[in-house]
Amino acid sequence: MQWRGWLFGVLLLSGYGHAQPPEPYVEAYYNDSYQVFVGAGNLVRARQVIENALYWRPDDVRWWERLAQIARWQGDPQTSLEAWRKVAELSDSQQAWDEVMQLAPAIYHDELVLKAHQKSLRATPRDADLIEKIARQYELAGKPADGVAFFRDWNRRYPSRPALRQMMLLSLNQGADRQAAGYARDYMDRYGPQHDMALHASRIQWVQGERDKALDNLIRDARGLDYSPLITRQLAVMAAEQGRWDVARENYEQLIAHDDDTIPDLYTYINLIRYQDREEMVALMSRAWDKLEDPALAVGVLYALQERGDNTGVEVFLSQLSPERRKKLEQYPPFMQFQAAYQARNQRHAEARRSLERALYLAPDDRESRISWLWLHVAVGNKDILRRSLQAWEAEGRRNSSYWEAFAAAWLVLGDTDAALRYQAALLKRSPNDWSRQWQYAQTLMAAGRSDEAWPVLRHLWANLPAQVDSEQRGEYHYMMQALGQYFENGDASLNRANALADSRDQMDEGDKAEWLAQWSLLQTSQELALGWYLRKLQAEGELRAGTALAYASLQSDVDGIARVREQYGRRLSIQENLDVQLQLEEPALAAATFMDLQRGAPQLAGAHPMQEDLLLPFARSSQLDAGLQRIGALDIEEWAFTQYQPVGRFSQWALELDQRAFSSNDDTLLVVDEDERRVGAIWQYRRSRYQHDLYVGQRTLLENQETMAALDLGARLSREWSLGLEYQWHMPADESSLLILGGSRTGSLLALNWNPSSSWQNRIDIADYEYRDLNDQVLGEGRILNIGSTWRPWMSRFSPGLRVIHTRTDFTETRQSMAEVRQFIPPGQSTSAIPQDYYQTEAVLLLGSTDIHIRPHRLQAWAEVGYSENSLFKDGVNGRIGIEGPLIGRDAWKLLLERQLNTGGSDEDSYRMALEYRIYY
Repeated sequence: MQWRGWLFGVLLLSGYGHAQPPEPYVEAYYNDSYQVFVGAGNLVRARQVIENALYWRPDDVRWWERLAQIARWQGDPQTSLEAWRKVAELSDSQQAWDEVMQLAPAIYHDELVLKAHQKSLRATPRDADLIEKIARQYELAGKPADGVAFFRDWNRRYPSRPALRQMMLLSLNQGADRQAAGYARDYMDRYGPQHDMALHASRIQWVQGERDKALDNLIRDARGLDYSPLITRQLAVMAAEQGRWDVARENYEQLIAHDDDTIPDLYTYINLIRYQDREEMVALMSRAWDKLEDPALAVGVLYALQERGDNTGVEVFLSQLSPERRKKLEQYPPFMQFQAAYQARNQRHAEARRSLERALYLAPDDRESRISWLWLHVAVGNKDILRRSLQAWEAEGRRNSSYWEAFAAAWLVLGDTDAALRYQAALLKRSPNDWSRQWQYAQTLMAAGRSDEAWPVLRHLWANLPAQVDSEQRGEYHYMMQALGQYFENGDASLNRANALADSRDQMDEGDKAEWLAQWSLLQTSQELALGWYLRKLQAEGELRAGTALAYASLQSDVDGIARVREQYGRRLSIQENLDVQLQLEEPALAAATFMDLQRGAPQLAGAHPMQEDLLLPFARSSQLDAGLQRIGALDIEEWAFTQYQPVGRFSQWALELDQRAFSSNDDTLLVVDEDERRVGAIWQYRRSRYQHDLYVGQRTLLENQETMAALDLGARLSREWSLGLEYQWHMPADESSLLILGGSRTGSLLALNWNPSSSWQNRIDIADYEYRDLNDQVLGEGRILNIGSTWRPWMSRFSPGLRVIHTRTDFTETRQSMAEVRQFIPPGQSTSAIPQDYYQTEAVLLLGSTDIHIRPHRLQAWAEVGYSENSLFKDGVNGRIGIEGPLIGRDAWKLLLERQLNTGGSDEDSYRMALEYRIYY
C-alpha cells in the first residue's frame, strides 16, 4: 500500500505543476501524502498537500491546524496566525484563541488581539487585567469611542469596577472630558472615592470652568482617602487660586509635614504667608535652600522678597547663611549683584563696591554686573572710576542697548551732556511713545543748555500725558508733572494738584509724597511750607539723605548741617548741589572750580547761571571808568572817575579810586561857580554770604581845602529772611542840597533792617542821624532821615514788572549859615542856607524790566522806572529812570543811565543825570 501513496503523491504533484485543478479529495491519499512529506522533512510539499486539501475541504479544522503548524515551522507567522484564527472561528477552541493571542501581537495585528481578548473575557467577564488589555487594544486601534461603547454594553450586563474605570480612561483619551468626569463620579458614587479618579474628575471640572465645584468635590473625596501628595498638592493649588487661604495653607502644611513639598510648593506657600508669619516664611525659604542648595534658588527668593518690599526678610535671610553657604553663594555672580544692590540701597557703598568687584572678577564680561557697577558709581559720583569704566566698555555698550541708560547717567555725572544726550536720543528712538523716555530726553537737553530743543518735547508730553503709570514709576511721574505744571499750568491748577496728592492715601509712598510736595512748595517760594513737608519726610523715613538733606539744611540756614551733609554724602551730591554747598559754606575758590567743571561738558550754559560772575570774576582784576553829567537846581556837575580793583584773598579785594568833578552854574542869578573837586580813596571790601564789610578812606581837595574822609559799612544776614546793616561816615561828602555838595560834609551813622520773605518781595527800613559841617569844620546843623520802602515783583525775569513804594520823613536842625567859601558863589539876595527844611515825601514807582542778574550783563538789557512823588514842601510830579547795559568785547560791561528826580534832598531842586559806566575784567 505504501507504493500507492507514493504514486498518488507523484501524480498529484505532476498535475498541480501543470496548473490543473487538484485531484478530487480522497481522505486516505491526502493523509498519506501529508505524512510522507512531513516525515521526509519536505515542508514545502507538505504545505502543498494541505492547500490542495483545503481547496476541497475549506472548513476542515484539522487541515487548518496542520497549515498553522507547517507555517510556523516555515517562519511564516502571518499564515500561521490566519490559520489559527480560522481554527478558532470554526471550533471556538480555547487553545486556538490562545495561539492567536500569542501570534497576533508579534505582527501587530491589534484587531485579532482585541477579538481574542474579548473571547477570553466571556469566560471571566470581570477579569480586571483582561478588561484593561481590551481597553489598550481599542486605543492601539485608534478607536477609543468604540471601546467606550463596548464597555458601556458590557458593564450593563456584567457591572464591575474595571469596566467603569476603563470607560472613564477611554473617554479621557478621546477628549470627551465631561463624559470622563461623569464616569469618574459614577465610579466613586458606587464604589467609593479613588485617588486617580478623584484627581481626574477634579482636573476635568477645573479645566471646564467649574472651579468651585471641582474644589468642593475634591475636598469631599479626600476625606475618604488616605493621604496622597498628589491630591494634597492639587487641593492646595486649587484653594490658593480660588482665594480660600485656610484650605490652601492646611494642605501645604500637610505636604511639608510628610516631606513631599517641592520648590514650587514652597514658593507658593511663602507667597501665601508673607504678610502673616514672617518667621515661618524665612524658615520656609531656608527649607527651600536646604532642599536644593542651588544659588539660583537663593537669589530668586531674595529678589521675590525685594519686590514685595520686605527688607527685613532679606536681612534675616542673609544673616542666617552659614559660612559654608555664604561662601558657595559668593561664587555666584547674580548673588553678588543682588547683595551689591541691597548694600547700595542701605547706603553701604563701600561694601557694595566690594561685592561688585567680586562679581566682575567671577564673570568679567557679565553685562548685569557691569551695569550695576556703573549705577553704583553714578550714585556715589566717583568720576575717575566712571571714566575708566566707560573707556573700557563703551565699544560693547554702543552695540548693546542694555548699557545705554547707565551710560547716559554716567556721562551726565562726568559733565559731558552731549555724550549723555546721544544715548538718550537712541533710547527715545527705540521707544518713541514712552513718556519716561521723552521726559529723560528733555531733562538731558536742558542739562546740555539746549532748552529751545527741550521745549517742544515738554509741550508734547503735556499734551499727551500717559493714561496709566506703573507703581514703580509713580514718583518720577509726579516729579514730571510738577515741572510741567510750572510751564503750562496756572496757579490754581497747580495748587489743586498738590492738594490732591497731599490728600491721597495709596498713590505714593509717604516719603516720596513729602519730597514731591516740598519741591512744589519751593517752586511756589513757600519756604515754610517746604520745611514742613521735609519734616514729614524725615518722620516717614527716619532720615534725610543726600540732596534732600541738603535742601532741608539750606532752608533752615543751618551752616553746620550743610557741612555735615557734604561730609556724609559728598560723592552722592550732584555737581550743582556741590556748588550750592560751596556757595553756602563760603568757599569761593572751590565753588569757582566746581562751576567750571559744571560748564566743561555744556559750554552752552555759559552765562546762564545766576552766580557765574560772582563765582569767577571776583578772582580777576578789573578796571572801571565812569563818566557822568548831573544837574541839581542851578548846579551842573561833570564827573570823571577811575577805579582799579585787585583781589587780595578768598573773600577780599582792594580798590583805588580817583575821582574828579567839575562844578559850574546853569543860572547865574542863583549861583556863580567854576570850581573842581578831586578825590583819592582806597577801598577794602569783604564779601561773604552772611557778612559784607566795606571800608573807605580818602582825601578830598575842594576850594583849596583838603579834607580826610572815611566810611565803614557793615552788613550781616541774621537768617534766611532778615538782614541788618550799619554804616558810619566821617567827613564824607553830603548830597542833600547843591550847597552841601559844593562845600559840606556829614558825620554820622545809618542803621538799616531788611526783610525779604521771598525773591519777589523785599522790604527795608533805615534811619540816619548826621551832623553837617563846612570845609572849615564848622557845624552847620543836624538831620535825621527815615526811609521805609517795599518792592514787589509778581515773578522774576528780565522783563518782569514790579512796584516800589518809598516813604521818607526828615527832621533837620540848622545851627549856623557859615560856609564862608561857598557864600562867595551866591549872588546877593539869594539864600545861603545849606540845611534843608523838614519834609516828608511818598514815592510810588512802576518797574519795567530789571537789571541783569549777573555782575556783568551777557546781552543787551534795558529797564525803566516811572514814578510819582508827593512832597510836603514842593511840587509833586513824575520822575523816572532808564537804564541800558550790555557787554562789549566779552569780559567787560557797559551801562548807560538817564534819570530825572524831583526835589532832591527835600530842596526845591530837580535833579537830572546821565552817566556811562564801563568795567573790564582781566
